[in-house]
Amino acid sequence: MQPISWFLKNQFAGHTDLYFHSHNADEFKMECEKRGVQWIPFPETSELISWYRKVRSIDSDIREHCPTLFGLSNQLQHVTEFSNHAINSTVSFLASNVEKVVSYRPFIDAEVEKLIKASNSKLEVKNFSDEIDETDLLLLDNEHTYKNLTLELEQHADKVKKYILIHDTETFGEVG
Repeated sequence: MQPISWFLKNQFAGHTDLYFHSHNADEFKMECEKRGVQWIPFPETSELISWYRKVRSIDSDIREHCPTLFGLSNQLQHVTEFSNHAINSTVSFLASNVEKVVSYRPFIDAEVEKLIKASNSKLEVKNFSDEIDETDLLLLDNEHTYKNLTLELEQHADKVKKYILIHDTETFGEVG
């Protein structure tokens, strides 16, 4: 009998993901209890988990933050992101237990279309707008200028219940 590969999603993934190979679910549960982890098994063959592993392996400016995005969103119901480019953060959110991800983007390309289909209605993609719905987490990874970031925070901060994350910031940076 071939072992089943499971991807373990714990309450806060931090910077480690656990993969466990088992012949049965009872063995998997015992391993989780032994590690003191609250678990939700997810077959490794899940398309979103495969995408998550892929974005974790591709060299990018947000790759090192994917486990944190995954871990934070794993505890939440609603996540909103503003993004101009890659789907790395979107995939990290979708691979978690979060119920809804709203991604504001300037356009929808073929890769985003595939992600919409794979998410089973968990992902909603919108064009940038003036107002967002109330959300547990807001990720700002859009236009990286002081003026734009200030405007986004003024418009949307009051809709965020828990976390505001800002990517591509730098203390004493040369631009923006």
